[in-house]
Amino acid sequence: MRTEDVQYLQLLERLRNGHCNRDDYELLLTRVVGQPSVGSLRASPWNK
Repeated sequence: MRTEDVQYLQLLERLRNGHCNRDDYELLLTRVVGQPSVGSLRASPWNK
């Protein structure tokens, strides 16, 4: 499965090259796979 999310693809490219930034970190905090009840990794208990 290939993603069509340009912002996420750019993040992955920077990650591969070791050039992630604060915006990448913020984007990853919004990504939750498999747990629709968790809206964000900033929510408890994930933010500890």
